[in-house]
Amino acid sequence: GTGFLRYDLMPPDMVASRGEVPHDGFCSVPLQPGWNQIGDPFPLAVPLSSVSVVNFAGTTLGLLGAAGTTTAVQPTLHGFNGTSYTALNPASDALTPYQGYWVFAFGKSSLNVPPPAGATPPALPFASHR
Repeated sequence: GTGFLRYDLMPPDMVASRGEVPHDGFCSVPLQPGWNQIGDPFPLAVPLSSVSVVNFAGTTLGLLGAAGTTTAVQPTLHGFNGTSYTALNPASDALTPYQGYWVFAFGKSSLNVPPPAGATPPALPFASHR
């Protein structure tokens, strides 16, 4: 995706609102061709082995099956450990809450991230600003 940093000399006009973000179903994270920054959409760790990919042809594959094919994503996700980038193992690692990751997509696709197994976390409050 595309990112940018904006610095304003004047504080922005902000309107805060509260609501709930339900965390009781799959979260679909859209991916654009190239490198994408993603994160765990839940307040609990999600094993990568439970994450699936819907490729640009509309086919759903497990992350392990999608990794490395030219119709989905690169074999590994990458996280920053404070000093360097490290590759995550899709068979044994997990998305950790409040941690960012990089994934390379060969075309428009999406990651389907299920809620953590056996967990029923409460809905999280959120605030939106304009």
